[in-house]
Amino acid sequence: MLEFFQMGGYGLYVWLSYAAVAVVLFLNVWVSVMRHRRLKKSLRVTIKSDSTATQAVEIRQEYVDA
Repeated sequence: MLEFFQMGGYGLYVWLSYAAVAVVLFLNVWVSVMRHRRLKKSLRVTIKSDSTATQAVEIRQEYVDA
């Protein structure tokens, strides 16, 4: 079992690579979720304060283009 984790002397490189990929994937999902929540909140506020939805669509487009 120890041989598996050592990976023929390259274990540190291999496991750090896996960890780096896991961190990047986690951050990718987390940033997307946070951006989506912020956009939904912004749209809710805009729609409540304005009787037309045209400004909400414009704000949404600004977030999509960013």
